[in-house]
Amino acid sequence: MAQISHALLKLQRLPTTRQALKHGAHELLRLAEREAQLALFVQHAPTAIAMFDRDMRYVAYSDRYVIDYHLPDDIDLVGRSYYDVNPNFTDGCRGLNERVIKGETVSAEEEYFTLPDGTPEWLRWKMAPWYDAAGDIGGAILFSEVITEQLQARRALKESEARYKALFESIDAGFCVVEVKLDEPDGRVDYRVVEANPAFYDSTGFPREILGAWLRKAAPDLEEHWYEIYGGIARTGEPARFEEHSELLDRWFDVFAFRIDEPEDCRVAILFHDISDRKRHEDHVSILLKEVNHRSKNMLALINVIAQRTTGEGHADFISKFSDRLAALAANQDILVLSDWAPVELERLVRSQLAHFGDLLDRRIHIEGPALTVFPGAAERLGMALHELGTNASKYGALSNNGGSVHITWQIRPEDVAPEFTLQWREEGGPAVRAPKRKGFGSVISGDVLGSQLEGTVTADYRSEGLVWSLSCPWASLTEAVDAPPDAPSVSSAPHVDGNGVLVLEDDPLLALSVAEALSDAGFDVIGPAHNADGAMEMIAGARPDMAILDVNLGRETSERVAVELQRLGVPFLCMSAYSAAQIPEPLRNAPFLGKPLDVGLLLEAVRSGSKNLASSKK
Repeated sequence: MAQISHALLKLQRLPTTRQALKHGAHELLRLAEREAQLALFVQHAPTAIAMFDRDMRYVAYSDRYVIDYHLPDDIDLVGRSYYDVNPNFTDGCRGLNERVIKGETVSAEEEYFTLPDGTPEWLRWKMAPWYDAAGDIGGAILFSEVITEQLQARRALKESEARYKALFESIDAGFCVVEVKLDEPDGRVDYRVVEANPAFYDSTGFPREILGAWLRKAAPDLEEHWYEIYGGIARTGEPARFEEHSELLDRWFDVFAFRIDEPEDCRVAILFHDISDRKRHEDHVSILLKEVNHRSKNMLALINVIAQRTTGEGHADFISKFSDRLAALAANQDILVLSDWAPVELERLVRSQLAHFGDLLDRRIHIEGPALTVFPGAAERLGMALHELGTNASKYGALSNNGGSVHITWQIRPEDVAPEFTLQWREEGGPAVRAPKRKGFGSVISGDVLGSQLEGTVTADYRSEGLVWSLSCPWASLTEAVDAPPDAPSVSSAPHVDGNGVLVLEDDPLLALSVAEALSDAGFDVIGPAHNADGAMEMIAGARPDMAILDVNLGRETSERVAVELQRLGVPFLCMSAYSAAQIPEPLRNAPFLGKPLDVGLLLEAVRSGSKNLASSKK
């Protein structure tokens, strides 16, 4: 501006006409006005601008330039050298500036500089020549922008995207983004997978071609509930956490799904795990717990029968006998648990039941036979019989003195139809023995009950030199799970009280015997007991019962078809089981229910009630 004023004074001194002077002054004022406007524009421009002459001295600059280059607020740069103000730029910029003064335009999108105060910054800049009225290069003009924060944000975003991609690709959880279509012509929801990680394909079994395909067409058998769930999330924006099964994929999933992006985009992100193994484990545990409950109640029922039978032998040594029999049961359980309920070595079973004889084993108790393994159920039955034989031998037989001995032998004999297993317990050197006048619990366990359970025969020969006890049964009875023993003849010989009597269906011979005897002692005629469904059906066909008592679980089958036949005939029945009432099959569920171990009083009361109701209906 000072230059313009000086020019005006010179023009006033020239010997020209007043009109020419007036015209020249007017042009200079217009020029001054334009320069002032330009200076004002440069000063207040929202970007950093600096104008230099050909010697790189500041001509004009913006306020933003002062701020971006961390210069003092009150600094006056006009007339000062660019290189003095920015000593850190001198070496790198002098050559570029010379190129601009020669007419070249130079620029950089990202360049690292150290500002005059030592602050490092990233700049985007452009420098170009400016021209005077004559068209000559008057100097250079610099436009610059501090992009440090932008660059840091962009790099942070890039790093974040890289971390997201690495996480997306490497996590073992399935993850996908689906686009949901809510406006199908038929009103149904559809969706397609638009993004998926490798675990998505591994967890679902879908091929990679599923990406981008609408699932109504690509997977027509996919269950409807998936569309309903993701459609609801896309509509409401409410996230959902759930477990769901897919019949198509034959898998269980634990899913967390939530809406992303804008509502109108209808995009749902889905994070999920394949929990099929966990579900199978839970089902397995549930089955095991039910089975443990069933077995424990059956065991209690057996203990209840043992207690009642032991009491019937007399009260004098009840505690001793009862404790010994419980110990035998415990020994059986120990060996079965240690073998994980797998087949048990026969010799190990024999020794476990006679372990309480200590040093008599292999000295006075001789065990001989081939290496054999027997099924857990058969092991339980043999174990109880061996315990009773050992107890009798210690009290009355060869082990009751100091000179007797016991020889336990077994073998498998080939037969025309199937191999036959024989087991012999032979005593010698003991006191003279004779057959008991009545059958006690031990004789029942080691005799009729064992023979019935193993589909064989048991003999007891009370010789003067000692007892010879023998078991003969099909080898398959010890190596396979036998659903139920063959049906035994009725234990009751009482005259019919009403009609044909009460049918008893129970697969455990000892429990069946106990129930039948209780009914018989109470005056009821007993049909059976039957130990499997086929036997019960044959008995029903031969003599229609007045009532029936059905054990629910018969091993590999239930008494369900027997119940259906009784319902068809209009015969009332009650159920007894170690299962809970909620686990009873439907045809049995409406019948009176008695849990195991049985209360004989409640059993007889229920039977009497059923008999009265039947008699009333006949009248």
